[in-house]
Amino acid sequence: MSLPFHLIFVQLEDKFYLTVPQHIYTPSVTIQTKIARSQYCPHIRESFNQTLIANPILRRIKYYHLACIKDSNLVCFHLILI
Repeated sequence: MSLPFHLIFVQLEDKFYLTVPQHIYTPSVTIQTKIARSQYCPHIRESFNQTLIANPILRRIKYYHLACIKDSNLVCFHLILI
């Protein structure tokens, strides 16, 4: 069974990378890619201060865009507890 997707994340040890952003879904395609530092998705702790992180998630969400303003090369970040 195949499922459509638009993003592929790869976890290497405790680091996450956004390896394939598929803007237009293409079924039955073989994907080959390399992982680059520019695809790194830092944990929220690396992008925000402790005061903001201590807020409930619904209060934090309204500040997520600030990470992109601070670093225009940021492609993603994650909240996964490791």
